[in-house]
Amino acid sequence: IEVEWHTRGSAYIKVTDWFGGTAALSNTITINNPPVGPVSISGGPVLRTQGYGTSTYTASAQYAVSYSWLISPAEAGSINSTGSVTWSSEFSGAATVSVTARGDGNTSSTNSVQVNVLTPEQASIAIKPS
Repeated sequence: IEVEWHTRGSAYIKVTDWFGGTAALSNTITINNPPVGPVSISGGPVLRTQGYGTSTYTASAQYAVSYSWLISPAEAGSINSTGSVTWSSEFSGAATVSVTARGDGNTSSTNSVQVNVLTPEQASIAIKPS
């Protein structure tokens, strides 16, 4: 007997013979998705000039059922549950935007991107032609 199940969750499988009699009765079977795959981050800058503003990062991981975001240090700004960063106008330096993708069975995958926030003086030096 081969059974294909295309959705996660619990199922009760009953096997009957040609004449409608119960030949076997199974226990409840729970089908879970495979573990969450590697998470990737896209969108949003990796280099920006100091000052208030917003940036949106997106995440993608196969079999993920939820994502959680973090920005550090906290002085860099705040990040919401959809990956939108509100940058602090006073912050300059290196900030890290991290995301954790969570899947079934307590599986997870984490990835980070470093964002360099330059002061206006550093930015003008960085883009000055040689």
